[in-house]
Amino acid sequence: IISAEVKGAKPGAEIYRLALEQAQVKANEAVFVDDVPANIEACQQVGMRGILFKDSQDVMRQLKQLLKF
Repeated sequence: IISAEVKGAKPGAEIYRLALEQAQVKANEAVFVDDVPANIEACQQVGMRGILFKDSQDVMRQLKQLLKF
């Protein structure tokens, strides 16, 4: 999603909804990774799971935990 094209931006809820629609997934099926805490909070408000990026190893650990690998 390019925010300028959809006239919306994070942390606005609409951009997350558009991303879900384009990906054809439900909010509870999606995971959003970002390095800005406000964006993580916003994605969670629309029902997505959020991972705050600190480093790639931490993200992979959290993804594996979510997916129960």
